[in-house]
Amino acid sequence: MADSNAELVALIRRAFAEILATPDLESRLAAVRRYWAADFVDHSLGEDQASGIAGLLDVIEWIYVNRPETTVTIDAAMAEGDLVVTRETWTSRGGVRTVFHWFRVRGGQVVEEWSGDYRDPNTGPAASAGDGS
Repeated sequence: MADSNAELVALIRRAFAEILATPDLESRLAAVRRYWAADFVDHSLGEDQASGIAGLLDVIEWIYVNRPETTVTIDAAMAEGDLVVTRETWTSRGGVRTVFHWFRVRGGQVVEEWSGDYRDPNTGPAASAGDGS
């Protein structure tokens, strides 16, 4: 039986909470491996980001080491079929960013991901995904 829309949204919310709010790096990386499939495909790689799960693990480690104060608030989330879409506010000493994610979920794990920053024409461009902000 397929997961309900509410269950898929709850899965993504749990994943964000465990990956970005857990105090130690090993638990964060274990959460990535739990919620993302081994053959995961990231369609929005940052500059110099490795593909697949290895690239995501590198990003999470970079955030842990370089921006440990980072917080993420999921402002909106919805699901349809096997897709979950989120709008998040990312806050760190590098600034505040609005980020959108699209996740394809199968078997309780993220198998594909697309992401992008919102760029407010009134305040200038947001930092790009790969600039370390």
